[in-house]
Amino acid sequence: MSRGSVLVYAEPTAKETYERQLWLEYGAGRSEQVRDRLLALYEPLARTIAARIYKVRLDDSVAFGDYLQYGRIGLMEAVARFEPDRQVPFAAYSSSRIRGSILSGLAKESELAAQRRFWKGLWAERVSSLSSEFAPDADRASLADVVTITVGLALGALIEGMDPAHEPMDHNPSHDPYAVNELRQLGGIVRQLVDTLPDNERAVIKGHYAEQLQFQAIAQRLGVTKGRISQIHARALTRLRAALEGSKLDRKL
Repeated sequence: MSRGSVLVYAEPTAKETYERQLWLEYGAGRSEQVRDRLLALYEPLARTIAARIYKVRLDDSVAFGDYLQYGRIGLMEAVARFEPDRQVPFAAYSSSRIRGSILSGLAKESELAAQRRFWKGLWAERVSSLSSEFAPDADRASLADVVTITVGLALGALIEGMDPAHEPMDHNPSHDPYAVNELRQLGGIVRQLVDTLPDNERAVIKGHYAEQLQFQAIAQRLGVTKGRISQIHARALTRLRAALEGSKLDRKL
């Protein structure tokens, strides 16, 4: 600031002096220890931005700790890329990166949550479809019913695990190659059997497992009720199991 023709400069505060010294040290050697001191110095900034975004959240599906963690990631990226010589305050430079990191992390959280809900819905439909065929409720299910339901779910998982070439995917190097080969052969058998199912059963099985459509979507496609699709699904898996009775599949599932 100036008074007439005389310029008056404010002395840097102790924090500003410390901050400058840290950036000089970090620029000289990129020391992890100095970097951690910078991160500790700017931690309140990341926390403040995270708190502002958390305050206007739409729901409580993501905890504040996750907001803060995404903010810290953005802070780390900002520290790694910041150039003090450009005379841009670090707070101004890093704020947008911290905010972007939080929003990007939340978007991934939302996507994962949606995927979890989707697969939970598919699994619930399968269990309900199979169990309703044998017992009105779990308490009245016999051991044979439980086995039938379990085998039916395993059959569905095998169908779902096929790649476009109709072979089960298994790239885990720790798995027994002989077992993997058996599973691949069983996948071929199941593929052939699915193709021999009656038209409506084949449409439901392929729609649900290959296209990953929920029962309601298949019902709309075929012009029937969701309950009818559930019945067709259970009947198709029961038919597949009967066709495979006595094969290696029953012993492996």
